[in-house]
Amino acid sequence: MENLKKQLQQVYEDMTEIRNLYDEQRRENEFLRKQWHTRFENQQKRIDAIVEIAKAERGSLLDDVKSLISEKLTHLAKQAILLKYLLTSYI
Repeated sequence: MENLKKQLQQVYEDMTEIRNLYDEQRRENEFLRKQWHTRFENQQKRIDAIVEIAKAERGSLLDDVKSLISEKLTHLAKQAILLKYLLTSYI
């Protein structure tokens, strides 16, 4: 009988701990939910979000421009080599 009482007491303690962890997680989720719902609540927050998007897009655009320039230079270098070959072949 004493053993059952100890086991029951342990179960109660475990349930209390689980309930506390659940409550803590619920509060954290509620905080995050409020944060999410208020992310665009004023003009400054909307402007900040737009600035972050623009920065990311600018970086992407710069990468695309660099790639295009590199491709064009490679193409021009190949044309120059071909032109030099053709000129030396006919001279």
